[in-house]
Amino acid sequence: MTYSNDVFSFFEYAFVHPTEYNSIQLVRQKRYKIAPEEITMKDLQEILKSIKIREEPKVPFPQADKFNRVVDLLGLLMENDELEKNEITSNYGFDHRQTDYYANA
Repeated sequence: MTYSNDVFSFFEYAFVHPTEYNSIQLVRQKRYKIAPEEITMKDLQEILKSIKIREEPKVPFPQADKFNRVVDLLGLLMENDELEKNEITSNYGFDHRQTDYYANA
């Protein structure tokens, strides 16, 4: 989502191949400008009735804090797709918790 000049822009992306970062594609984009009028509780209830709520996916939230390490780890996995977690831990000097963060990302 971006916000500029009173316009909210929303972008929805999908991965053609869920395990390949470079397969990302823009699915749709919507832009909204909120008019300076009062929004009532009835307005909100009507919107809530009209949407379909979906359950969050059951995947871990990435907590890796250095994207260059994520990219570097992808390079290692390209060379050796059977890389063990303990090898990642020793290669980067991580503790096991950090290894999980980067492996999940």
